[in-house]
Amino acid sequence: MLNKSELKSTRNIAICVLVLASISFLMLILGWILPILWVTRYIFSLVNFILMIIIAVKSSKIDRTSMILIIIGIFIPPVGIIGLIILLVKITSLLKEEDVNEQAQITE
Repeated sequence: MLNKSELKSTRNIAICVLVLASISFLMLILGWILPILWVTRYIFSLVNFILMIIIAVKSSKIDRTSMILIIIGIFIPPVGIIGLIILLVKITSLLKEEDVNEQAQITE
């Protein structure tokens, strides 16, 4: 299990990847209307690919389901977006549990 600072850094990277994946998927759809968007889509896709691999490695220590969906999401973007959302929910719940545990220790 990751510590609190690693969970927060993973959450920040996951949010960035979620935004990039959403923009990349939107550019895929809009690329049929404006072909010039294909160039920017390739740039977003390259950055997204690298960050998805980093998130897949970090999510393997947190949740197996989201890790599998993120790996599949490298090839099928909507599945990756779902995996990132599941990962963010899991990280948020883990951070809340740690905060509750810290507060319980302080009151004792």
